[in-house]
Amino acid sequence: MLVILAFGLAIVSLPANANPSSSASITARLASCDPAVVHLAAAELLRDPNTLREPLMLFHAAMGERTAGRKEEAAFLYLAARLRTARQILFEKGDRPQLIAIMSMTVGPLVVPVLEADPALARTVVKRVIDWDRSTPDPFRDREAAKAGDIPEKLAKIDAVLTGFPEQIGGDPARLASARDADQRAEQQIKSTDAQRCGPGTLDAVDAEVATTRIRSEAERLAKTHPFVLRQAGGTVKSVSVGAWQKGTSGVPSRLTVSVSPASGATFYAEIDAEISITADRKLGAIKTSLACITYLWLGQRDGSWKNVCLDDPKAIKPN
Repeated sequence: MLVILAFGLAIVSLPANANPSSSASITARLASCDPAVVHLAAAELLRDPNTLREPLMLFHAAMGERTAGRKEEAAFLYLAARLRTARQILFEKGDRPQLIAIMSMTVGPLVVPVLEADPALARTVVKRVIDWDRSTPDPFRDREAAKAGDIPEKLAKIDAVLTGFPEQIGGDPARLASARDADQRAEQQIKSTDAQRCGPGTLDAVDAEVATTRIRSEAERLAKTHPFVLRQAGGTVKSVSVGAWQKGTSGVPSRLTVSVSPASGATFYAEIDAEISITADRKLGAIKTSLACITYLWLGQRDGSWKNVCLDDPKAIKPN
């Protein structure tokens, strides 16, 4: 835990009736430890028209559902992602092939063994993907350019890979046994990760996102009202803005760099320490912020070897 300075201490508590998941980003909700929150986020993502234009997001939904224990749903989303992104890169490249490869290597080992270990499930999921695909618009398959040149042949091959997948795994006992072992290892990996990210003393990803927003707000408020900052600003602060922060063990900011613009004079930076308490039911308790120091060096001007600008910058000014 960080050492909190007594001078200028601010404490804020989250209202007991707050519902962080209602305003959290879909990324945070997919990373939640609550399976119900994850499932609703994945369903929302699947329905979002933007997902059709950027199907890479389906990999994230698949990962969320897999870690939440919904194996079949994860497999459906993963195969849907593979199908739609394979079509997408026929028309849009850039860094997408590399991103798709990364997602396949990250999510695939957790999801593919689920299907390879159960040919009947694989057939069910593949049929579901095909039915979804046929009934859902695809901005890549359905575009006019998809009818030209060798694109129809390439699209047919992509479809054939999906439809032929169950038959590839159905008759190989060694592959089935290997897949079952891989699925068990994946399950143990997920349980181990969940024990760390969802155990006592941790914040859910949804709450961590909300806490980050509140910590940023409190850091800016402290920088704008702290007597030491006001004296350094010549009495009046025109504006403040969090420019960067370091994450602590709870996944939320523990040190924030707040840009302070005085009414007149040069901009300087208030280094704000933040500490939170976490309740027994893994909810955000209190937020404490304190001024560590003031420096005139922005991040890009600081020595890369410095670990703490308040200690390493010889010109840093510490509150009395």
